[in-house]
Amino acid sequence: DVVIDVASLTLGDITPVLPSATELTNLVRIQGAINLAKKNSDEGKSSLIKLPKGVIDVDASVVSTSHAFVLDGLKDVAIVGDETTILIKIAGLAYKGYMNISNCENLTIDGVEFAQEVGANVTGTVESYDLNAYKAVVKIDPAYNETVRRAIESGKSLRSYLEFHKGTKAPIQNGNFFVDGFKSVNFAQDGDHYVATITFSSIINQSPIG
Repeated sequence: DVVIDVASLTLGDITPVLPSATELTNLVRIQGAINLAKKNSDEGKSSLIKLPKGVIDVDASVVSTSHAFVLDGLKDVAIVGDETTILIKIAGLAYKGYMNISNCENLTIDGVEFAQEVGANVTGTVESYDLNAYKAVVKIDPAYNETVRRAIESGKSLRSYLEFHKGTKAPIQNGNFFVDGFKSVNFAQDGDHYVATITFSSIINQSPIG
């Protein structure tokens, strides 16, 4: 194997395979390592890409494609981390996929986890609901404050689903289930958390178990 140590790469190592690189960011180091491995593949050599231990912040807001990293045409390549987490950072709520993998053969990835700086969903508890008005009030878990804050800033809303037991208001599976049924969502900050008032486009389902 040709060993490519991401932490040791210099701009001089990377620019021949990534001409757009002008500074050594974590994004540039990792994509540069991938491109160096592609060069080795083209030359009939196998590659071992070694990622450093711990959390690696990657600013994907500068990437014009839909994914943070592009892996194309790799052969006999291993990407190995050491309890490594690649944390994808974005602008607003412009989410990026982690890796776009195509035309690869014998590619392995081990010891690496990916995470988004800002979650793409929020969860909470139903505080009240009104069947006649098609409304429910949801207390959102404070862990999702940043997602809600960015949603408010960017004028985004929530979609997808909500489910809860009508008697206890507790979240349940296979209960009151709505998919793309939100007509409007209004956020309000209440102390250390947000509250969402959700109006549905149709009547709240009458679940057999809630």
